[in-house]
Amino acid sequence: MDEQTCNLTEHPQYEEIKHKYKSLQRGRIGAGRRKTKKLTVGHEIPTSEPCALRFDSKVHLFAVSVIESLLGTPRSLSDNPNSRGKASVPQRFVAKLTCGDKQHVEDVQKWVQLQTRPWGNIGSTHPLHQSGDYDFTTIGLAFAVHVFSDDILSKELKDIICQKLLLRERTGRPKICVPKAIFSVLETENHLLMMNGSLYLAHIHKLLSEGEAVGITLEEVFLFIYLQEMIESGKTCLWEFNSLPYLGYTVIGLLALYECKVFRLQKLTRQALDYICFTFALGSLQYRRWAPYRRRIDYSRKPSLSINAMTAFMQVWGERLGLPIRIAHLPPD
Repeated sequence: MDEQTCNLTEHPQYEEIKHKYKSLQRGRIGAGRRKTKKLTVGHEIPTSEPCALRFDSKVHLFAVSVIESLLGTPRSLSDNPNSRGKASVPQRFVAKLTCGDKQHVEDVQKWVQLQTRPWGNIGSTHPLHQSGDYDFTTIGLAFAVHVFSDDILSKELKDIICQKLLLRERTGRPKICVPKAIFSVLETENHLLMMNGSLYLAHIHKLLSEGEAVGITLEEVFLFIYLQEMIESGKTCLWEFNSLPYLGYTVIGLLALYECKVFRLQKLTRQALDYICFTFALGSLQYRRWAPYRRRIDYSRKPSLSINAMTAFMQVWGERLGLPIRIAHLPPD
């Protein structure tokens, strides 16, 4: 166990947070989970060493094709500034900034300047919490303020995002339960990552921009516990693994944490991404895994394997590790 990991496990509230999360896993409602039988394999699950290369538009051509696909929608972000677009808006937002084209960057700048308040609240949507799902948006915005330089996304625009669009009130406690539920219900995996990831990224960005030291936060402690569990494949499983489109949102949360180089969590996020890629590839061997669409029956009419976000992500991840990827036509969302 390295020094950074020891710092997290020795946090005074580590055991308290871990106990609360584990106790909620035994629930029969919501995202409660049960341990699975250990799968004995002949070799350890491979991990990527060295780390994935930083994105380079001249080298990573498949990733460029994904960006171009996201930019294919002709409508400007600012044409409908009050639209929720909970996942599509932040995805196009990041794609436009990554592209670097002056027109796209100006469109993002105009959109940010038109924003006045968050369109909702973080956490799952349900009858008692109908304004939920805002973490689909915050994870993309928190990612953007971290990875893009002030030349592309100015400090003034970052301040607008942090002050008006990212959550300003922090309880200091990790978000583990579904908001406003009648009793404690464990949140789903994608929400656990996006809620706590965006709160954590927003907080450390504030500290870094003010020149303050970044200490250990309780969101970071929870994410550490969660990521450790995810990569212990012999004890637990990723319950949203076969669920479209929710696995894609889980990956977005992991990738945002990895790309932002979040200190003590970067190694674990890379291992988790490697693990998901490995299990998806193994399960899909010779078309053995035809996703059962556990939560979205409407996807049963779309048999194409390419609609699963993992199909594109595995190619992006492999390309970043130096593997040759064949560029094919990307289907529309």
